[in-house]
Amino acid sequence: MSHSLKTHLDEIVYLKSIKSLLSWDQETQMPSQGAAFRAEECALVESLIQDRILDPKIANFLSQTGLDAESKRHQFLLRDDVAKHSLPKDLVERIAKHSVSSVESWRMARQEKDFSLFENDLQVMIRLNQEVADILKKDQTRYDALLSFYDRDLTYANIEKLFAPLEKKLTYIIQEKKYPKRIPKPVPASIEAQKKICELVAKRIAPGSLLKESTHPFCDMLGPNDIRLTTRYNPMDLFEALFSTLHELGHALYDQQLPHEKPYPLNQALSLTVHESQSKLFETCIGGSCEFLEYLHHLMQEHIPGFNLPLKEMILSRHAISPNPIRIDSDEFTYPLHIIFRTKIERDLIEGNLQVKDLPHVFREYQKNLLGLEVDNDAEGCLQDIHWAAGYFGYFPTYLTGCMFAADQYATMKEHFDLTSGLTHGEIDPVSQWLKQHIHRYGSTLGFNDLLNASTKKELSSSRYFNYLESRFLN
Repeated sequence: MSHSLKTHLDEIVYLKSIKSLLSWDQETQMPSQGAAFRAEECALVESLIQDRILDPKIANFLSQTGLDAESKRHQFLLRDDVAKHSLPKDLVERIAKHSVSSVESWRMARQEKDFSLFENDLQVMIRLNQEVADILKKDQTRYDALLSFYDRDLTYANIEKLFAPLEKKLTYIIQEKKYPKRIPKPVPASIEAQKKICELVAKRIAPGSLLKESTHPFCDMLGPNDIRLTTRYNPMDLFEALFSTLHELGHALYDQQLPHEKPYPLNQALSLTVHESQSKLFETCIGGSCEFLEYLHHLMQEHIPGFNLPLKEMILSRHAISPNPIRIDSDEFTYPLHIIFRTKIERDLIEGNLQVKDLPHVFREYQKNLLGLEVDNDAEGCLQDIHWAAGYFGYFPTYLTGCMFAADQYATMKEHFDLTSGLTHGEIDPVSQWLKQHIHRYGSTLGFNDLLNASTKKELSSSRYFNYLESRFLN
């Protein structure tokens, strides 16, 4: 690869970092009055990224022949990138601008528990995404075209094959209440104590990352040594912040251990399925293990005055099945149902089978029919997630495909080394090293099937994932 092309690709990474920094600032500290100016900034950066991806330097590289395997992979990824950025510049700028105002109106609507404050902006965001899909879809559906932005190996057809059997099994167990009657026990703690515990855990998993607070937890990589994540605190329950933090730390570790020395986009995460597998691995597989809960219990004893919840009760509490209207606060067993019905809803919105005005009602109906919950306000319904406000249609299913991959990684690690004994002391290094060796170091140099072969040697399986859930929650 020529020096000029390498420099050009580095500039794309720098611009994406600037875009992430603008987003980070908006979510953590920007006053709402700054939204209009921020929208113009975001539109400009997005336009500059598009210009560089469509530059003749990249086109020249794509025309080269006789390359080695990694260079051919590089061509494949860049060709995909070029295709997805071959949109009218006006459309790219409109999306960038509207995502800023849409997120702001979503935040206000969520605070006021009033969907009508967000309805118009959501309608515009859907139309913009439909425009994108119509340009890119070729022989695909609109939704499949958008899915490819998050995981180029996913289609709605293969999602249904994975999700439908799981939905049937989980819904039956929830509706018939065929599960142990355990009661989740919150852990009240001061915000100061919660921050201390979360920061200690962050140092164990992704040392050097920055932890702040936001309405909706997220993680962003601003550079190889600048990984930032957020959580949110509830003084009535430490677990909300702690497990949100664990989730984002999984993202952070992946970002830290990517092959940053390689050129864009070989140095990027392969897909959101892989990225979410890392977050769910730490949040649920490891975070919900008896051994790691013992380590967390020790931290609570040390930093929460008067903490007296016995370890056994805490473990049973974390292994309780208790449907929750809020996705990020739900237990691991019912979490897949949240993803399954959101996937159905966003597909119907994009395909034009669901009107925006009907979204609150349809969302509540799914909560009732799948989770057995009666929800009476929009904040606990369709306003709880930022994804649609930001235009992330096609993101949701990667949470569940990520869960399936995470469970297989967890099982594989347990087969190959003594994973559990170290977790009682918060020892994460063996996990980090295994992940780096088998997943992180590859970035996007391997396709998903090759990455599976390099790590778990198993294809994704809903039945195997159900067996994992069953062993933790029902046995």
